[in-house]
Amino acid sequence: MDIKKFINKLIDACNNQKITDVEVYYSNSSSTMINVVDNEVETFNLSNDEGINLSGNYEGKNSTTYIEKFDDDALSEAVNNIKETAPYNGKTKKSIEKSQIKPNSNNTYNADVNVVIDRLKKVQNTAKNIDSRVISIPTCEYYEKNTSIMLLDDKGTELEDSYSYTIGSISVVAEENGIKKNGYSFSINKKFEDINYETILKDAIYEATSMINASPIASGNYDVIIKNNVAANMFATFMTVFCADSIKKNTSKFVNKVDTQVAVKNLSIIEDPMYQNGRINRIFDDEGIKTYKKYLIENGILKNILSTNEYEVSTGNAFRNSYRDNISISALNCYIEAGTKNTNEILSELTEAVMITNIDGLHAGMNTVTGDFSLIANGYYIKNGLIDKSINQITVAGNFYDLLNNIIDISEDVYTSDAYINFFESPSLLVKGLMIGGL
Repeated sequence: MDIKKFINKLIDACNNQKITDVEVYYSNSSSTMINVVDNEVETFNLSNDEGINLSGNYEGKNSTTYIEKFDDDALSEAVNNIKETAPYNGKTKKSIEKSQIKPNSNNTYNADVNVVIDRLKKVQNTAKNIDSRVISIPTCEYYEKNTSIMLLDDKGTELEDSYSYTIGSISVVAEENGIKKNGYSFSINKKFEDINYETILKDAIYEATSMINASPIASGNYDVIIKNNVAANMFATFMTVFCADSIKKNTSKFVNKVDTQVAVKNLSIIEDPMYQNGRINRIFDDEGIKTYKKYLIENGILKNILSTNEYEVSTGNAFRNSYRDNISISALNCYIEAGTKNTNEILSELTEAVMITNIDGLHAGMNTVTGDFSLIANGYYIKNGLIDKSINQITVAGNFYDLLNNIIDISEDVYTSDAYINFFESPSLLVKGLMIGGL
């Protein structure tokens, strides 16, 4: 079916029933997931999710509905739903003047499934050659997602966008002297061919084997290197404090802080919807506003709060999780500007410190209202510029807003937040005086 023809027919049907300010959001997402275990394809999922979100005003009141079948019956039902439910809603939605943007609809990608499976099998078979302590590889996975979006209204707007990304991930279990440890690593890329599974495998094996002889250390206040992967997950979780709805609800401490110093001068955080290393690239948001690169924090100064058209000024950050959902404020690709030294160089300058390389309980242990965090962690004890020993069964505690003002150094090597949460790319951060709970 010609989906654009169906959408225009839907808009005409709404207008004929005196429904005004009609907006249609259409998305079509397809995904592929393949997991190979012991040279066998354990998981092979193909899925497709396609639908329309319809919004319009009837008798001065706004309502929305969604459509998952594209035929005359579904069209009539959707129009009737708007008419029947609008009177019970208390709001009128004004039509938003949308940006005029050229279509960006050729960014989808599909890997050859047979090539993917063959590659996963070969990579998995090399694990024990790297380290004989590896006893199993529960995950050797490839994930691919393609999404196409259209936004049309009864004012003549026709916007099109598309994006795709791939994720390669590996988890391993290593054992020595009866002690078993897990390791995991992943990579987000635009194409399957760009995924370096050999590097992912080595990183996962190192994470597992380096923790086999780990033990706690004495509790105390330490300077802490928050490794890039951990810092990325922490900042991704705290991104809500940069959103206008948090400011409005007073659940962010950035209220009335724009253009004031909120962090150390060497910290800059950027949100860039077209960041090429990011996961999702969008040229317009789901309200039809053009997206753009912006500083959230520049040289320690708070520069922008993310918003939608519900607020005074939109920053192009209105997005839906799917056509079934309402619009909310969301950052797409955020990152901290990198420093000039790698993590090992920063480590080599320290007399005593702790490096945090892995955390658990991310959401339960982080309070985005107060900024407080207390997280179960693993890592290394640093003494005289060297890794002295592996440490586990510790907690790292502090406050996010304090952390922003206690960053001593920023590395040049970066890593991204976990593959299936909000995208954030971070260097490693040397932070002054965090509480480590151990022995």
